[in-house]
Parts: sequence; C-alpha cells; structure tokens
Amino acid sequence: MVRSPLTLLLLSGVLALSPFAHAADAAKEAPAEEAKEMTIGSVAPPIDIEHWMSTGDGKFQAFNEFEPGKVYVVEFWATWCGPCIMSMPHLVDLQKRFGDQGVTIVSVSDEPLETVEGFLKRDVMQQGGEAEAAEGEAKPTYAELTSAYCLTTDPDESVKKDYFQAAGQSGIPCAFVVGKDGKIEWIGHPMGMDEALEAVVAGTWDREAFATEFKQTQMVGKLANNAVRAARDGDYAKFDELVKELESLEVNEEMAEQIKRNVAQLKNMALASMFTNDPERAIAELKARGSDLGPQELVSLGLQIAQMKSRGAEISPELTATVTKMLEDAAGETPDAISQFALGQLAYAGGDVDKAITYLQAASASEGIDPRMKPMIEQTIKKWEEEKASAAEAPAEN
Repeated sequence: MVRSPLTLLLLSGVLALSPFAHAADAAKEAPAEEAKEMTIGSVAPPIDIEHWMSTGDGKFQAFNEFEPGKVYVVEFWATWCGPCIMSMPHLVDLQKRFGDQGVTIVSVSDEPLETVEGFLKRDVMQQGGEAEAAEGEAKPTYAELTSAYCLTTDPDESVKKDYFQAAGQSGIPCAFVVGKDGKIEWIGHPMGMDEALEAVVAGTWDREAFATEFKQTQMVGKLANNAVRAARDGDYAKFDELVKELESLEVNEEMAEQIKRNVAQLKNMALASMFTNDPERAIAELKARGSDLGPQELVSLGLQIAQMKSRGAEISPELTATVTKMLEDAAGETPDAISQFALGQLAYAGGDVDKAITYLQAASASEGIDPRMKPMIEQTIKKWEEEKASAAEAPAEN
C-alpha cells in the first residue's frame, strides 16, 4: 500500500513530521550560541559522551577518537522525537549490514540519564500504536532493539554543539557520516543515508560533489530557520524579507524546486504561528488564500490548532470554525479518513465531544484507511468517550 506523507505524519505522532511542527522544533533545536562551523570535509571532532547505554551487544567500546580506516555514524535523537524512534529499526539494519565492514553507529541524545533509561524500558511500538511481538513471545523493549548499535546520552550537549549546532542543523533525527580519514562525508536524515554510507564504505563516495550541494542546503536552511524564528516572534515584515531572499538565491534547478516547496511550507508555518500571535490576521489570511489551500494543507493546519489547544494555548473559536468550514468544503461529500480525523480533532478543540467522536468513528470506518491508523483512532475515541462519561457523572455546580 502506498501511504501518503500525511498518513505517515499521523502515524509517527501527530504533526511530528509536519512543516508546521518545525516552527517549534527549530526553536527548540536552534543553536543557542555560536559554534565552530562544520560542513562536508570538516575534520570530525572527538566525541566526549557522558553515558553509553549500549555498545552493540558488547562488540564496541566507549571511545572519544575516531580510528583511521573505519567509518562512523553519529546520529542525534531524543526520546520525545517520533521520527527518531521510527528510525531505530533502520539503524539496527544498517549496523548489521555494515558492521563487519568497519562501521559503528552512535546515537546521541542530550537528555538526562534517567529519561533515557525510562524510555529504554518501554515496549517497542509498531507505528499503529500496538506493542510489537511475535505470537507467544515477550514484547521487546527499546533497550533490546537498540542494543545492536551504540545508544548514548550526553546531557552537557558538548557533542551536539560540536556537530549538530556547528553544522547549522535545526531538526532531529540528524546523522553525520564520518569517513575513513576522519572527515565529515555526509549530513542528513538517517533514513536517507544508505546510498552515501555504502559509497563511503566502498571508497566511491564523491565528497566534493556532495559538499557543493550541501553548502546550498546550509544556506537555504539558515534563511529558512531565521524565517521560522521571525514568524514565531510575530515579526512578519522580517519574515517576508527572508522569504524574498530565499527565493532570490542562485541555485541549481533541483534546489530551486526544493526552495519553492520550502517557501510554501514556510508560508503555511507563518500562517499557523498567527493562530496565537494574531488570530484576526490568521482568519483574514485564510480567507484570502481560500482555494489555494488544499485538503492536505488544511488537515495540517487543523491538527496544528488541535495540538496548540491541547498544550493550553488560547485559540479563537472563530479561527477553529473557519478552518473547519474550509476543510469540510475542500474534503467534499466523501472526506477521506485523514480529513475525518482532522475534523474530529478540530471539533474536540472546539468543545464538541459528540461531534468529535462521530468524525473519528467515520474515519475508522472509511474505505481505504491505512490499517495502522485504526488503533490510534480507536484509542482516541475510547479516551474521549471516557472523558464524556466522567463529565456526565460529575456533580453539577450550583
């Protein structure tokens, strides 16, 4: 079954992969202070990691310096990061595939030891929400899953500063491939590093070509991150300036297309930031853009409203109603499961639990629904029904 990006978004934890979520992620992961710049071809600094939780089933030892002739992956993750957790089985596969060829994978969190230890005790979850285990077998824990490679945490953030911040990265998971000569060969999302890692191991990787491409990516990322911060702070004039600068960059055709997509995402992110910064402006912007916003964008905006509301933000009822009406119109007479799910979340954010449950029941019963969505939807329905029952049993206030 081919799964849409938005389905994967929902399955990895609502909005975890959404462009709107990056507003918060960029703020959380943005460099707090200047670090020595890192790019492709830079010498990889030693890694001074405080806590090594696993070492590849004892195949590796804790280390600081990279051994010449060997290849390393330094990957940044966190227990709260859905995409990081989704990447873990892939890291296991890569370590098993390339381990005998001198590859060592080291995943680095910056959380307290107790936080990571607690996470590792949890059962491994399928993307649909159920613990994964063969019939008759005990459910594996994340400690057992990640024992194949080196999983660590470094609360003083020294390694994060030397790599993640120095390279101007703004979201996790993020992996750095260190080559046989101790220099950075590749930087990016761990789910996309297979080809590069294989070439580095084989000695066929074109570092210079990737360095040129990555410098463009760094420049685009820097402008995009600054635009995110401007929108987060409500400085929309600055945001517009940065977007214009981004659009004016002289880049290759492939990067130009990427910038076009990034700009669309940034404008949607800025719109989402108005939900709390300037609700009236957000409503005006929504109405002005009208049919330019497709169902997938409106679903993401709706989920962003629901997420903000769940975190205690004050959301204008008129804003919630506006997005709901636009999504209903865009989805048509037979909305798909994802649209039904978003409409349910919007109804719940607006205080209409009965309508919210009805929407989610329809989503669960929709033809063509990704089966991995159903457990999440059914758990949400159960939770809301319990809340409704508790409210009904509560004594009325005089």
